[in-house]
Amino acid sequence: MTKEDQISRDNFFQELIENSFDGIIITCSDGIIKYISPSVERISGYKPEEQVGIQFSSIIHPDDLGSMVAALSMILKKSGKEVYMQWRKKHKREMWRWVEGISVNLFHNETINGIVINFRDITDRKDAEQKLLESEMRFRSLIENSADMITMISAEGKIIYASPAVTKTLGFSFLELSKMTPFDTMHPDDIPAAMKVNEYLLKNPGIPVPLQTRNKTIDGTYLWLDGTITNLLHVPGVNAMVTNFRDITEKKKVKEKLEASESRFRSILEQFPQPVITYAPDGTSTGTNRAWEIMWQDKRENAIGYNIRKDPQMIASGLSKYVEKAF
Repeated sequence: MTKEDQISRDNFFQELIENSFDGIIITCSDGIIKYISPSVERISGYKPEEQVGIQFSSIIHPDDLGSMVAALSMILKKSGKEVYMQWRKKHKREMWRWVEGISVNLFHNETINGIVINFRDITDRKDAEQKLLESEMRFRSLIENSADMITMISAEGKIIYASPAVTKTLGFSFLELSKMTPFDTMHPDDIPAAMKVNEYLLKNPGIPVPLQTRNKTIDGTYLWLDGTITNLLHVPGVNAMVTNFRDITEKKKVKEKLEASESRFRSILEQFPQPVITYAPDGTSTGTNRAWEIMWQDKRENAIGYNIRKDPQMIASGLSKYVEKAF
């Protein structure tokens, strides 16, 4: 290679380095910076001449200094040793920029004779990662402190996530649940309807479908659960059927007791020998008994909707004031 060729080659590599997006720092064995590529100014705001001759450790964030010193010590022990590093580099505007890169021991190379640190700015990426992490933590906190029971079911039908409310309500640990399918704890009578819902979900992704089932707890009793299931198998990062349920057992019991009480009342009312008509708080008739039909020779259906508080005859006769007292 001629001298002209060597100069041309050197200029070629110098142009590559000086116009590279990445930054390059070369340090001596004692940590003194002896070379900084011009591209570093875009990352740190400092011109190369402002930092050549200073300690490399002086431009490293104090919290990252320990790991960086350990990494550089490892590099010094072996020629050609490469180590990936990630740290915060001081910026001229009194802030810190996240960078990542590879450091390599080139003391065996007489031309370089130092540790070469090739790095790039990843601050935007780190900020995005931090925001994503905070968002995930916020939503995880909401889910894990929610009274609703949330599960994720894989395409194979296995439970891959269960919120704390699930384990608290049903009594099974997540390890136990992870070995089950949703049908394993479901009341046998509710399985056919649930399977139909599952078939619908597979054909209609993204649509929440309501479902009520009885599910077995660890002690063998059944609880009524009410909620929705959404097929999010197609959504990257979710790839699961997501269920959101809550325990409505007590609500069901109260409703059943109320229905039983109303049934008994209706039965007594129907057998009562005197005509009876019942009204809602607004004065609208809600029903009559058989004795009323016999006395008025009319069907009880015809009494539904009649409003005694708005009856013109009652109002005209002055009897409405007595009617009002009953409400």
